[in-house]
Amino acid sequence: MTKFIQFLFGKPYRKGKTFGSRILRLMYWGMVVYYFLVLGLLLVNTIFNMDAIFALFVAIIFFPVSFRLIYFLIGANLDYKKGRWMMPIGAKSYRGQAIRRQMHRTSQNMKR
Repeated sequence: MTKFIQFLFGKPYRKGKTFGSRILRLMYWGMVVYYFLVLGLLLVNTIFNMDAIFALFVAIIFFPVSFRLIYFLIGANLDYKKGRWMMPIGAKSYRGQAIRRQMHRTSQNMKR
């Protein structure tokens, strides 16, 4: 069951003692419970009203995809504040180099 949930929603944020990691894990498992609750209600609705089958298919596909995107962006923002920005493989970060260059220029100007 855990593998199926991770297939749908991705892996939860890593465990930690910080407030951010705890709230992200709580949000993850809360959304998993909410997803299955909504699917159950939509399934009952589809049994009684066959016109609602489109809403069921949209919920099956759209909810996990949108959750993955939002959860990744919030987790990436949390990591960015700690200085660990989640970058795609092969991407180069020039932001850190630009900041170091600016700090070096500022320190050189202060020495003069």
